[in-house]
Amino acid sequence: MKDRPHISEEVLSRIWQEQLFLSESLTTPEGRAVHIIRRGRKNYDNGPDFKGVLIRIANEVYEGDVELHIEQGDWHAHGHDNDPAYDRTILHVVFWPPKENAPTMTQTSKGDVVPTVIVSSSLSEPIEMLQERFLDRDSYRQERFHECRVRLAEMSLKGILRQLRQIGRERLEERVTLFEQRLENEELEQILYEAICEGLGYSSNKVPFRELAGRLPLGKIMDHLPQQAGISPPPLLWIQAMLFGTAGLLPKITPPDSETEAYVTELRSLWDMLAPSLDLHPMSAEQWHFFRLRPPNFPPRRLAALSYLIVDYTIQPLLEGYLQLFKLLRTREKQNKQNIRLLERTLEIPSSGYWKGRYLFGKTTAIEQDRNLLGQARIRDIIISAVLPVVLLYARQHSSPELESQIMQTYEIFPAPPWGRETKEVADRLFLNHKIPAARIRTAMLYQGILHLQKHFCALPACAQCAFGSRGR
Repeated sequence: MKDRPHISEEVLSRIWQEQLFLSESLTTPEGRAVHIIRRGRKNYDNGPDFKGVLIRIANEVYEGDVELHIEQGDWHAHGHDNDPAYDRTILHVVFWPPKENAPTMTQTSKGDVVPTVIVSSSLSEPIEMLQERFLDRDSYRQERFHECRVRLAEMSLKGILRQLRQIGRERLEERVTLFEQRLENEELEQILYEAICEGLGYSSNKVPFRELAGRLPLGKIMDHLPQQAGISPPPLLWIQAMLFGTAGLLPKITPPDSETEAYVTELRSLWDMLAPSLDLHPMSAEQWHFFRLRPPNFPPRRLAALSYLIVDYTIQPLLEGYLQLFKLLRTREKQNKQNIRLLERTLEIPSSGYWKGRYLFGKTTAIEQDRNLLGQARIRDIIISAVLPVVLLYARQHSSPELESQIMQTYEIFPAPPWGRETKEVADRLFLNHKIPAARIRTAMLYQGILHLQKHFCALPACAQCAFGSRGR
């Protein structure tokens, strides 16, 4: 047998984290395809290597943990088969095939069998090339960030925070400028609607959501809703028919269950009635992305969330609603936590109706408790990237320094969504020499400052132009 090169679990962890496999599916020794929907987050505490992983095996979706080992027998050698901390493991990722007479079954302390995938033959490149690339990247990162580490070591915590707040303001101003440019062709309320739609799409579906909002403007939706109160079907279904129809996501073949059949039939009937007067070209279903998205983030479920928001806008217009809310918040200056909750509630949508417990037409979610169509992280991101800059633009257009000041104060205290891996790396570099509570830096302004650094400087890299890598600023 050919000698196996030495592989560390850290290398295997990076392979998993970057999903450096030949295809989106791996295969168990029994021949079952394992589709990775979400790779999860790295666990730095005791327990499995990755938490919050979502996979599909055959037609079943599983959510739980993943443990990585070089050899399959390491599971038993490390005592995981007797450790309840590993009982939520849904996949055992092993690099090498088992040696002769080695254990070939992975079991939890409860006796449950954990599916295993062997990845050494499924890599996107030979392992030697991947290891060499990791080494080159590590050396490059050490050299690349040397200047900012030297500069940061000379700066006080107060100075770092002051500079980061300034960069956070610059990122907010970028958004304001972007929306101001759109004013040449659109009303401010439509701009806010498009920005909210972009936020619903996040990174994978930002472009198709923006296109949908352009093809089906908020005003056009309102013009095509029934005017009589108590009409059947209710406005919510009219809105959903317009959204799903324009998005090209109305099923062409009715799914098998009776509830879905009745729901889709009603949507199709409304769409057939509304489409001629809407006079638009529907999008293609192929424009929407599902790959490696968590089911709660699938486009149909996000469109359902949007439909509930639009129903609210029939009662109080979108922009007017936020202006009235900020007017109310001005009378509650010292009630920061309550004010944050009031803002978040504008985008909270309790799961109800057909889409409670579903992420596709006819498909149920892997979520045990489906309470909301939008999670808190998405809500916070939309408020930071859409609501605050648009209302700030309104304040400047209408010469309202009180409202402008209020938006900036909110921006300073509003909590940031969870940090991604890249933003966490930037934050770790910034605060390497300082002990600071995480809550103190997890605010919208500082978070946006870190995102701005990552996008405009760290990712390029452009250290010479960065405030922290250059002595010139």
